[in-house]
Amino acid sequence: MLAATGNPIRRPNSDDKKPRTLTRLYNDRPTWLDLAHRTLDAAVCAAYGWPIRQAQGEPADMTDEQTLERLLTLNVSRSTASAVAPL
Repeated sequence: MLAATGNPIRRPNSDDKKPRTLTRLYNDRPTWLDLAHRTLDAAVCAAYGWPIRQAQGEPADMTDEQTLERLLTLNVSRSTASAVAPL
Protein backbone atom coordinates (compact mmCIF):
# COMPACT_ATOMS: atom_id res chain seq x y z
CA MET A 1 0.00 0.00 0.00
CA LEU A 2 1.33 3.43 -0.88
CA ALA A 3 0.78 6.65 0.99
CA ALA A 4 -0.20 9.79 -0.91
CA THR A 5 3.51 10.64 -1.12
CA GLY A 6 4.23 7.45 -3.04
CA ASN A 7 6.19 5.96 -0.15
CA PRO A 8 5.19 2.63 1.38
CA ILE A 9 3.15 3.02 4.55
CA ARG A 10 5.22 1.90 7.51
CA ARG A 11 4.24 1.18 11.05
CA PRO A 12 5.48 3.78 13.52
CA ASN A 13 7.94 1.37 15.12
CA SER A 14 9.33 -0.03 11.86
CA ASP A 15 12.99 0.34 11.04
CA ASP A 16 13.15 2.41 7.83
CA LYS A 17 16.56 0.95 7.04
CA LYS A 18 15.14 -2.56 6.71
CA PRO A 19 12.77 -2.92 3.75
CA ARG A 20 9.81 -5.21 4.13
CA THR A 21 10.32 -8.33 2.03
CA LEU A 22 8.78 -11.79 2.03
CA THR A 23 12.21 -13.26 2.69
CA ARG A 24 12.65 -11.13 5.80
CA LEU A 25 9.11 -11.94 6.93
CA TYR A 26 9.64 -15.69 6.61
CA ASN A 27 13.09 -15.53 8.18
CA ASP A 28 11.68 -13.61 11.16
CA ARG A 29 8.64 -15.97 11.26
CA PRO A 30 6.37 -13.89 13.51
CA THR A 31 3.88 -15.76 15.65
CA TRP A 32 0.88 -14.61 13.60
CA LEU A 33 2.45 -16.02 10.41
CA ASP A 34 3.24 -19.34 12.05
CA LEU A 35 -0.34 -19.57 13.33
CA ALA A 36 -1.71 -18.72 9.87
CA HIS A 37 0.35 -21.53 8.32
CA ARG A 38 -0.77 -24.03 10.94
CA THR A 39 -4.40 -23.06 10.39
CA LEU A 40 -4.04 -23.40 6.62
CA ASP A 41 -2.23 -26.75 6.96
CA ALA A 42 -5.02 -28.08 9.17
CA ALA A 43 -7.70 -26.88 6.73
CA VAL A 44 -5.93 -28.56 3.79
CA CYS A 45 -5.58 -31.82 5.71
CA ALA A 46 -9.24 -31.70 6.69
CA ALA A 47 -10.23 -31.07 3.06
CA TYR A 48 -8.23 -34.11 1.93
CA GLY A 49 -9.46 -36.23 4.84
CA TRP A 50 -5.94 -36.61 6.20
CA PRO A 51 -5.23 -37.11 9.89
CA ILE A 52 -5.25 -34.08 12.18
CA ARG A 53 -4.10 -33.98 15.79
CA GLN A 54 -7.41 -33.11 17.37
CA ALA A 55 -6.00 -31.56 20.54
CA GLN A 56 -3.91 -29.02 18.64
CA GLY A 57 -6.02 -28.86 15.49
CA GLU A 58 -2.81 -29.30 13.50
CA PRO A 59 -1.91 -31.78 10.80
CA ALA A 60 -0.60 -35.08 12.08
CA ASP A 61 3.08 -35.61 11.43
CA MET A 62 3.53 -37.05 7.96
CA THR A 63 6.79 -37.35 6.10
CA ASP A 64 7.17 -35.71 2.71
CA GLU A 65 7.13 -39.20 1.20
CA GLN A 66 3.81 -40.01 2.86
CA THR A 67 2.32 -36.71 1.71
CA LEU A 68 3.46 -37.28 -1.88
CA GLU A 69 2.18 -40.86 -1.80
CA ARG A 70 -1.26 -39.69 -0.68
CA LEU A 71 -1.34 -36.95 -3.33
CA LEU A 72 -0.33 -39.40 -6.07
CA THR A 73 -2.99 -41.89 -4.97
CA LEU A 74 -5.62 -39.13 -4.98
CA ASN A 75 -4.47 -37.87 -8.38
CA VAL A 76 -4.54 -41.36 -9.93
CA SER A 77 -8.01 -42.09 -8.55
CA ARG A 78 -9.38 -38.78 -9.85
CA SER A 79 -7.80 -39.15 -13.26
CA THR A 80 -9.17 -42.69 -13.57
CA ALA A 81 -12.64 -41.50 -12.58
CA SER A 82 -12.56 -38.64 -15.08
CA ALA A 83 -11.32 -40.94 -17.87
CA VAL A 84 -14.33 -43.22 -17.34
CA ALA A 85 -16.92 -40.44 -16.88
CA PRO A 86 -18.72 -39.21 -20.01
CA LEU A 87 -18.23 -35.63 -21.14
